[in-house]
Amino acid sequence: MLSNIFFEELEQLISMLKMFSEKGVPIIVEGYKDERSLRTLGISGPILKLSGKNLLEVADNLAQFDDFLILTDFDRKGQELNSRIIRYLDGHKVDLTLSFRRRFKNLISKITCDVEGLASSYLTLENQTRKSTIFNR
Repeated sequence: MLSNIFFEELEQLISMLKMFSEKGVPIIVEGYKDERSLRTLGISGPILKLSGKNLLEVADNLAQFDDFLILTDFDRKGQELNSRIIRYLDGHKVDLTLSFRRRFKNLISKITCDVEGLASSYLTLENQTRKSTIFNR
């Protein structure tokens, strides 16, 4: 079982994600299930899905924002999508994405490799942590 410290770090990252989202920072995901997972976690701001879209057009749209987060999956396909968008943006405005994505990947790779599974993994971990806290009193 993962530690309470791990859960607290995950909670902190999700809180940061919510904060960015509430400020209007768009979050880029691969598809509908990824969006649904983030909505389940309480992300209410703009989420842009890559599914069926031209990546050059996506990059052009992102150029109009001060910041954005690319949260594609951490598998080969997701990493490639992330790299291509960053390459199309020619390194402009990608600092937030690079730092947040690295931290997010290092943490959630212990429970899932995709954004789609994040909500269910988080909720399961939350229940385990709550039970552990109750039983350890």
